[in-house]
Amino acid sequence: MTGLIPILLTLATAQTPPMQLAEYKPHMEATYSVDTRSFDNLNLLATGKLPFGFSYYGFVDISSDGVQPGTDEYFDPENYFSRWQLNKNLWKGLGVEVEHDASNLPPGVAEVARFGLTYRHDFRVPWSESKAFAIGKIFPVETDNSGGKTAFVWNVPITRHGSIWTDGFFDVHLNKDATDKIVFEPQLNFRINRYFDLVIEGRYNGFLDGNDDTGVGVGLRIKLD
Repeated sequence: MTGLIPILLTLATAQTPPMQLAEYKPHMEATYSVDTRSFDNLNLLATGKLPFGFSYYGFVDISSDGVQPGTDEYFDPENYFSRWQLNKNLWKGLGVEVEHDASNLPPGVAEVARFGLTYRHDFRVPWSESKAFAIGKIFPVETDNSGGKTAFVWNVPITRHGSIWTDGFFDVHLNKDATDKIVFEPQLNFRINRYFDLVIEGRYNGFLDGNDDTGVGVGLRIKLD
């Protein structure tokens, strides 16, 4: 299942002439952050458009020993969480999406693909010249047959020219045989210049126990494109 998203990306571009592929340059970022729970994190992200109305979004988080008890190495490649999404716009913001998660963080190795519907609404706020958007998602089908998932994603400018903005996601994991789990990460972003942003992120993870479920991260983002 690990190769599911690359295979779908290949199919999406298979009929596109090489000269046209240059129009679909990806946006890439790398963010290093420290966390109040000692969950230091390196995030590598890529997103972009594909032919025929497809788009993709994906990231890999490599975490410090604070997340994986019993290790003493920072950014051990075995302490990872990855997510890849392939979306196809169908009509006026309505789309279909496949999402693939893979993780080696507690409680153990896990891999799952989800299939569902999305709706994106682009809009403007009166105090800014930059665009905003909100996306709702529902995934009724999961390959591990554990339940489903709903998600809300947003990006809204705070200042006139968009140099300060908020974004993030709110996920609800619907479990058939256990309590539903919430993962919530709102971000406040400050553009430093063309290449660097300062990021402040609230973090809540219902899959973690006790005091480890909530924290605040501060990081520096570098834009690689």
